[in-house]
Amino acid sequence: MDKKPKRMVPEVRFKGFTDDWEQRKLGELGSVQMNKRIFKSQTSKSGDVPFYKIGTFGKKPDAYISNSLYQDYKEKYPYPSKGDLLISASGSIGRIVEYKGQKAYYQDSNIVWLEHNNHVLNSFLKAFYQIVKWDGTEGSTIKRLYNKNILNTKIKLPKVREQEAIGILISKVDLLLSLQQRKLEQLKQLKKVMLQRLFVQNKEKLVPIIRFNNFNIQWRLNTLNGLQENVYSGLSGKTKIDFGHGDARYITYLNVHDNIIAKVSGIDKIEKDLNQNKVEKGDILFTISSEVPEEVALNSVWPSNYGKDLYLNSFCFGYRPIPGKVNPFFLSYYLRTPFLRKNVFPLAQGISRFNISKKNILNISIAIPSLEEQNSIYKLLAELDKILDQKKMNINQFKAIKKFLLQKLFI
Repeated sequence: MDKKPKRMVPEVRFKGFTDDWEQRKLGELGSVQMNKRIFKSQTSKSGDVPFYKIGTFGKKPDAYISNSLYQDYKEKYPYPSKGDLLISASGSIGRIVEYKGQKAYYQDSNIVWLEHNNHVLNSFLKAFYQIVKWDGTEGSTIKRLYNKNILNTKIKLPKVREQEAIGILISKVDLLLSLQQRKLEQLKQLKKVMLQRLFVQNKEKLVPIIRFNNFNIQWRLNTLNGLQENVYSGLSGKTKIDFGHGDARYITYLNVHDNIIAKVSGIDKIEKDLNQNKVEKGDILFTISSEVPEEVALNSVWPSNYGKDLYLNSFCFGYRPIPGKVNPFFLSYYLRTPFLRKNVFPLAQGISRFNISKKNILNISIAIPSLEEQNSIYKLLAELDKILDQKKMNINQFKAIKKFLLQKLFI
């Protein structure tokens, strides 16, 4: 018995649509267009109409053309219509920016668009571009998306009404995702402001800009060396074969580098070794080596009592504050403030890789309030970080939903 031909339909579908989709090439739907060439001599650093080059595509422009040139070229030569999807054809190829009707001009050949007929909707095309595999680019590291790559790219199309339904749904998910990302950026900016204003920045004026009402005593200057109970080195005498197995654990370099409060998940296996220094709850961990000077002496605080022997990687050292005098979580936030970081990274030395000595780190001067005020500042920042983490989780959930929809709604 002959097998029925496989139907060309998506895995998930809106109710009421039953027709098979059809496979076409983008070149059957339209043609690739670009703006008329603009020469450097026709641009200026300020002006009437922004001119987007591939390096500023989707970002802030750094070049402009006159309004008269814009109007002349717009009337005589190809120009995108509102809703057209601009494509980066070089650099990070395949980036998409929707043209929304604003005054703007775009670099020829590097920024293009598909001028198409009514057989495909831009809202559907915008969703398709997010999963597209451009013809002739798979398995290669091409530096340019040529017109032929775009025109020969295959697309599977439903009828226009189904395109519209899919486009609207993905657009709504994109909007929700965009709103969540905007809120995350606002929270990051809030945290940046709080880090600048909750801590003393001026050694001549030992009070912060923002302060809790019940605190009024000036902060006191100290060096990190004057606040330490113990300083210890990371792992020593180890080779590659010692890592990845064993009953002990060590805190990775990236865990220290990336987090104000270290992640309990950011550890790896190693054999037990009585000659190594153990990390304890509340220890501040510092990186001492980096590829760029701006990232030396990044710090993290270890947050928990770990059940097994816990060591520190060899590119870091540990610092144990005096108990009852310094809240280590407060101190970890303080040491990550932009103004303290600016004082630290000039101390790095090196050419291809940069290092900083323990001595230079321990000589860092900071202002410390009472333990009660330290605790209040830490609690506020920790709560803000909790909200930030939740917002990041929300964004990841929206991304997962979008990925699922793009996989299931398209063929």
